[in-house]
Amino acid sequence: MRTGSVTLIEFLSGRYGELLLKGLIVTLQLSGVTLAASFVIGVVLTLIRLSPLWIVQQAVGLLVDAIRSVPLLVHVIFWYFGAPELLPDGLRMWLYARDVNFICAAVAISIYAGAFISEDLRSGLRSIPRGQSEASLSLGFSGFETFRYIILPQAFRITVPPLLGQAMTLTKNTSIALMIGVPELVYQARRIQDITYEPLMPYASATLVYVVICALLTLASRAYSRTALSHRTEPERTPATREQSA
Repeated sequence: MRTGSVTLIEFLSGRYGELLLKGLIVTLQLSGVTLAASFVIGVVLTLIRLSPLWIVQQAVGLLVDAIRSVPLLVHVIFWYFGAPELLPDGLRMWLYARDVNFICAAVAISIYAGAFISEDLRSGLRSIPRGQSEASLSLGFSGFETFRYIILPQAFRITVPPLLGQAMTLTKNTSIALMIGVPELVYQARRIQDITYEPLMPYASATLVYVVICALLTLASRAYSRTALSHRTEPERTPATREQSA
């Protein structure tokens, strides 16, 4: 197959295939870093929102809403062009001596995705009936034990599918890092277009890669949902249930 001056074989085995592979590696690296960081941010925000202090809950809630309301592109531009200028000179020089494009993109995407993950985790926790906590406390378990053994396992099962969906969205959102020069997959596709003056093959190849990644995450989500559904008929042996059966 030939489109313009570039064949499919050249894309897969030649110079252009190497460029796309380099872009894919950067995309996977950026996805992995931001997924881990955004999950930590989401957990921290969720735990803070569980605070008994009303003002703390509202303040963090407003922060999460504000982060989610701003487009991701604005986050990336701010963290690349604006945030470094607010740092002390020594820290700013240290940052610019590293891969500042990758770091700023990772920070922006992590904070943005962390706000959405926080909402998913919070929704999972709120979906657990309050009566289960009350029953556990009446059996003598502490608040921490109730959260650890009763609430958290159920909330985790509920939030895994949305978290996999967030992982899919996050992987696609890494493409916006090309705006600040991160050489990820779409960046390399555009670079190939500039070399060959042929847009179809490079962008079609990048599209196919994203389709494969998202398909794998979708299959993982469906497999987990089937497994979780099959286990719902089996009563879980938590400390509370063991106490009742004793």
